[in-house]
Amino acid sequence: MEDTGKDIIMTGWAGLNGSAVLADKYYDNLIKKIPGFIINKVKELIRDNGTEKAEETAEAFGAEYFHVSEGGVYKALWDLSVKENTGVEVYLSRINIRQETIEICEYFDINPYMLNSNGSLLIISDRGNIVLKALHEAGIEAGIIGYTCKGNDKVVISGDVKSHIQSRIRDELFRFGA
Repeated sequence: MEDTGKDIIMTGWAGLNGSAVLADKYYDNLIKKIPGFIINKVKELIRDNGTEKAEETAEAFGAEYFHVSEGGVYKALWDLSVKENTGVEVYLSRINIRQETIEICEYFDINPYMLNSNGSLLIISDRGNIVLKALHEAGIEAGIIGYTCKGNDKVVISGDVKSHIQSRIRDELFRFGA
């Protein structure tokens, strides 16, 4: 794929909101396999996610942003790609994810990148490093996870493996009626 020069920045953490919902709803099950401090940490982390500051920062640089909510990071990447009429190439290793979320997702055997990430944003900008620096100065966890590219492919790269994001993404919380 050919880089079009727009970085994709993600604020916050993948699947954090959804893992907090699961931690709350299934605490009694989780506590049998995962230490209580891990379960409680997830719930604590979603209190102040800095979304408003991140939106203001993106706007200050004329960057577009997309909320990462139902369907998680993969759904937000799909929606960004369709709305902007562009392809995306993202590196899985660059997507911020908390160890607490990983442990909860492993317990339920679900994909954290398709789990509600309310409070996170995807920001696209041709000045990604400058926007990223401003986000960090505002105290917002963020990183450049990939870029937009010509065409319509929506690719996630994990090591040497390239996979395509599918169009019918359903939030993992639906499996639990949550």
